[in-house]
Amino acid sequence: MSNLYDALPADVVAACEHVLHVYAAGQPLSADLELLRSSAAMLFAEAAALEAVELLGAEQGSSSDLHFSDLFHQPLVEPLTPPMLPLLGFLRARLAGQSPVLRLDPTVLDPALTILLLAAQALVSAAGEQPEPARVEELLHQCLTRLATDPADQRTPSGELLFGLTPEDLQEADEEAVLRDQLATMYTGTVPVLRRLRASDGAVVLALDLTARPDVTDVFRHLITNPPAEGADTAVHWRGFAVGETGLVRLSVEWLQPVHAELAIVLHTDQDGHVLRAIADSDQLGLTSGDPRDSGPVDQLRVPSVARALSGVLSQVADALSR
Repeated sequence: MSNLYDALPADVVAACEHVLHVYAAGQPLSADLELLRSSAAMLFAEAAALEAVELLGAEQGSSSDLHFSDLFHQPLVEPLTPPMLPLLGFLRARLAGQSPVLRLDPTVLDPALTILLLAAQALVSAAGEQPEPARVEELLHQCLTRLATDPADQRTPSGELLFGLTPEDLQEADEEAVLRDQLATMYTGTVPVLRRLRASDGAVVLALDLTARPDVTDVFRHLITNPPAEGADTAVHWRGFAVGETGLVRLSVEWLQPVHAELAIVLHTDQDGHVLRAIADSDQLGLTSGDPRDSGPVDQLRVPSVARALSGVLSQVADALSR
């Protein structure tokens, strides 16, 4: 039995459920937004969204971004859209058994309301392309029943969803809070690395767990099966951070054309030092989806290694660790 309803104020729970009901019914929102700006509302919203996204996946076979396009294109919702895709990735990662980190910009508007709208849209999409109101209401009832009895929130890794520090916060925060913010910046939105491999030409290939990122999986599939004649327009960035006795190196990849997607991973200089040095000695890096153990040749997507930038980051991290 869930203790969520006992642990949270009844008026906050009622305001959160109101958002779900009115969106599902296509009615205007009239909830008290101040109630939705509390930490309790965030707890309820995240738990409800996990249930809704899990139901969407069960009903439609996926929880891809396309299921949320109707929400993204609503003019009244536009101010809330910037964090929606990262939040969806965070929820999917929790449901996939990962421990994701998502650092929200401190200026994000009404995050609990945003998450509740994602949950409501997931339920509407779970009901099909032309959902019957009764079916949407049935799925909402299932969602709330599961939330009260056996919530996914208590069956999945919690991950870390937090707000970043503002410049003013950084001036007053203690060292522990600043370090937590810096680590969250490094890890936010990253996907797990399952294996480190070598291709036949010697290039490093990183096998990634993209279970929670169907958008990136689609990009991989498209670019591997239909590679552009002049290559994909891709931006690669490296960033380093020294903490304790190890260094963290974040790789961010953004595909700009012909399709758009972003992903990031973190490698550790102590555990992955040889891998990082091999990448820095090559002009390409291979990426593949899933663990190709014992599966023969690996379908991989090549991106520029930007070796000079990586070498500079590794030097900076080594200098910081030696102080």
